[in-house]
Amino acid sequence: MISKPSDLKGKNIGRVIQLLLAKPDTPRVELARQTELTKTTISSIVASLIDLGIAEELSGEKTGLVGKAPIPVRIRSDAATVIGVNLARGSTTGVAMSASGKPLASSVKSVANKTRADATANLFDVVQRLINKCYRNEIRVDAIGIGAPSPLDKEKGVIYSPFGLSDWRNFSIGEITEKKFGL
Repeated sequence: MISKPSDLKGKNIGRVIQLLLAKPDTPRVELARQTELTKTTISSIVASLIDLGIAEELSGEKTGLVGKAPIPVRIRSDAATVIGVNLARGSTTGVAMSASGKPLASSVKSVANKTRADATANLFDVVQRLINKCYRNEIRVDAIGIGAPSPLDKEKGVIYSPFGLSDWRNFSIGEITEKKFGL
């Protein structure tokens, strides 16, 4: 549910980023058409993504038609590197990806996560392996995202109460991960 204008703005930015990841080199006019946002809103979003170094515009190709050539927009592949981790019951898997969605490294630890201590140790091990792989390739990691089998508070990074994993109740996984890695 959208409750504040900033929530709507964030959702619209997310829609534009998702579209650019799915269809790189999409002109602004096509972004407006696909998202059903106004051209002014799209221009504002694209300008902010460019200012943040997340997106870039390419030189427009001549179409042979009258008027200004459409200028393709894409997510910069060097904008960010993110580690995504799936903290599942029976294993912990992770992948490091570029901002454009290109997988850079992966890691799997096929050990059960029955307790907080197990889950924390396995998460830290997988994340550290991925950070090391990125470091060897001179790639800076910018963020870590964690998926877990439970309702969670994405703002606070707290796992509430996964079925069958009572030790995980109110597990502040986001906070301990941020303390450990600074991300």
